[in-house]
Amino acid sequence: MDSKMQTSLLLILGTIALFGGYLLLYPADPSELARQQVLALIADPTTAKVAIVVGYGGALAMIIGLWTVSRTMFMAGGAGAPYANIAFVLLIAATAGMAMRACMALSITGASTMSSGLLLFNIEEALAVGTPLVLGPALILLGLGIYFAKNFHIGVAAIVVVAGLISTVRPFLGIDVLDLVGLVGFGIASLAIGISRFRAAN
Repeated sequence: MDSKMQTSLLLILGTIALFGGYLLLYPADPSELARQQVLALIADPTTAKVAIVVGYGGALAMIIGLWTVSRTMFMAGGAGAPYANIAFVLLIAATAGMAMRACMALSITGASTMSSGLLLFNIEEALAVGTPLVLGPALILLGLGIYFAKNFHIGVAAIVVVAGLISTVRPFLGIDVLDLVGLVGFGIASLAIGISRFRAAN
């Protein structure tokens, strides 16, 4: 299996895992109050752990796939390399941040008291606010790099840039539905690149 196929599978399967874990398996309702979400996670720790591992594992696979693409673009040189270089650094930081969030979320399921569960939940939520501020600019720069390098269809570059813009602004607007829009945009951007890489590998 060549690197293009590996990258495409990370992006495509990672997207499926993220939304499968988040929408289908996660036992808590994100629209509920923090206490209710923590209660749901503690009450069904097995399902919660599976959902967290699948969901966050998918997100990590997507980010790793994206920084593999950006690193390849940087190593190849060309007009898109400067943008891809900065995107690569930001995506490495996003990987570390997402791993920390996954550990915090898993810790909630094993909390011995409601107060400790709420503390861990609030820390994870705080990290969640910062994640788009790293991931968003990374996507914008990666999209610009794709546009100037012309290694993907221009439509892919546009999708990635728009997804990055949504991710960047949503922490400042405080609109709940925009969080879901940003997540969907991230998934669409990953799928667009993943499918393009898959076609190139074949």
